[in-house]
Amino acid sequence: MTSSLKGKTYKQLYGDRAEIVKRKISESEKGRKFSEETKRKISEAKRGKKRKPFSKEWRTKLGSATRGKTYEEI
Repeated sequence: MTSSLKGKTYKQLYGDRAEIVKRKISESEKGRKFSEETKRKISEAKRGKKRKPFSKEWRTKLGSATRGKTYEEI
């Protein structure tokens, strides 16, 4: 990626056409097959990485937002 594009959003680059461009890129990537070497590299890069635990504040907000609701309502 060139430095002039780095950090810019699709909206900044494509204006009103941003959603169309994003959809086209997504469609072109579906069904893509990775080589065995690429699969190995991805696996090694992800190995040992864990997500940070949710903060107490986040858990409290989530609990209050979903309290009393059924699974279908959420």
